[in-house]
Amino acid sequence: MTEVFNFRELKDAIDDSRYEYKMVFMTVPHCMKCKNVKKKFLKWPQAHGYENVKYIVFCAENVSEGRDWVVNAGPKELEYVNFPYWLYWKGGLKGKALYNMSSGITSLAEERLADFVVVKKDTPTRKHYGASHSYTA
Repeated sequence: MTEVFNFRELKDAIDDSRYEYKMVFMTVPHCMKCKNVKKKFLKWPQAHGYENVKYIVFCAENVSEGRDWVVNAGPKELEYVNFPYWLYWKGGLKGKALYNMSSGITSLAEERLADFVVVKKDTPTRKHYGASHSYTA
């Protein structure tokens, strides 16, 4: 079972007591790669009283290159990761494994977090998997 939320459903998902997590994956427009816009969104969880949300990962379609971008927006870091596939949260509730992951995001998840909610808009169709690369903001 894959949990899928759009932006409007995100607040309800966060309010659902079944979910315990520290990272939220959000699908956003391509323009969200703009640093100023991202900074505004970094304050969103705490501003709404969700202190347990420590990281937000923005997943945006890179239209010009036909790839997806994931931005790890932690409290003290901002890292771009080239990620050619949508993200999933597999299985029932908290603590389930992530799959269809590139090495960079998998490592990030294993090192820092235990529970996940993956937010995406559409079911992926691309099958290509590539190596992850980190970029400075």
